[in-house]
Amino acid sequence: MKTRFDIRLIAMDLDGTLLTTDKRLTERNRSAMKKAAEAGIAVVPATGRIYAGVPDEIKALPFIRYLILANGATVYDREEDRILYRAEIPS
Repeated sequence: MKTRFDIRLIAMDLDGTLLTTDKRLTERNRSAMKKAAEAGIAVVPATGRIYAGVPDEIKALPFIRYLILANGATVYDREEDRILYRAEIPS
């Protein structure tokens, strides 16, 4: 993939952006994400959800390593199964 920019990461919202209104991932979006990952670009879903609320269809994508969760309050690394960043508001 040749571009004018050195793209290293693509983050995309799930609801109302990446997913259809019935919360499904289209084949077109899946294919575009896979092509980006194959080009060495980190594909990072971003959502207001917690990890347990991320659709299984997204979790099953083998090229997804990082997720931005809880409206940006958590960054999770699936490969290492650990939270890289947490910014919670105390009670």
